[in-house]
Formats: sequence, C-alpha cells, structure tokens
Amino acid sequence: MKRFIFVLLFMLMINSFTGASFAFYESLPEDIGSNSEILDILNPEEEETINYAETYLISCMAEPYTEITLYERFEDSLFVPMMVDGEAITGIVGPSGMFLADVTFEPNSTNEIMIFAENGENYQSGFRTIIVKEKEKTTRRHRILNIQSFVSEMYKDK
Repeated sequence: MKRFIFVLLFMLMINSFTGASFAFYESLPEDIGSNSEILDILNPEEEETINYAETYLISCMAEPYTEITLYERFEDSLFVPMMVDGEAITGIVGPSGMFLADVTFEPNSTNEIMIFAENGENYQSGFRTIIVKEKEKTTRRHRILNIQSFVSEMYKDK
C-alpha cells in the first residue's frame, strides 16, 4: 500500500511539473468578437493588403500592459497562434502603447490573421488578410517596351 501511494504521489508530482513547463495558447473561434476598444491596428491599415516581400511588419497601438497575440486561420472558423521557433508571437504592450511584430509568410500565399488584444476583462480582436505575391522580374527591354506602348497610347488619338 505504501508503494502504491508513493507511485501515485510521484506520478502527480511529475504531471504537475510537465504541465507547468509547457506554455499553451488556445485556439480561438472567428466569432470571438470584442467587448472593448483597446486595440488600434496601424499596419496593415486595410482589411486586405498585398505585399511583395515575404516579411511583413504588423504594428498596433493598445492600452499599456495589454497582451497581444497573433493568430492565423487554421480551419474555416478557427484561429491558432502564429508560431516562430515553437513560441507564439505574443507580447505585452509597454507604456508607449506600441506593439510591433515582424512576421514571415510563404511566397504566393494568402494569410488570414487575427490580432487579439486582452487586458484583464477587456478584449478585442481584429482581422486582416495579407496576400504575398512574388515580385515580377522585369528586364530593361521589358521596361522600354512598356514605355513605348504607353507613349503610343498617349498619342493614339492625336
């Protein structure tokens, strides 16, 4: 009986250590909504934006000491935390009220993200779509032909 209690206590102790050592960010539904106005998304300003670089700077203003976490769409109505090197992209806004995150996306991709801010009982979510396109490679000859066609169109009616 003593051995059973010892094994049981040992298992509970190991379980409590492993549970505390792994930070877990929950997934959030798309319709989580907001109950306050604690977040102002500065970049991307529009709900949908096109970017030609794989990295994108996301910037927000929020009340000081607000925790902001970036989520990406996982399924139709479910968002999961965006991860870099096994860590969620999250941060606590300092006294300046500014939050910045440099995010890398795959080329030729459409990325639906949720920016979620939480401060005590207050929370707010904002949604953005960032479309990453490859930059077209133009040659000097291609640019000259474009200029020639532009000039010819300008003087077409004259």
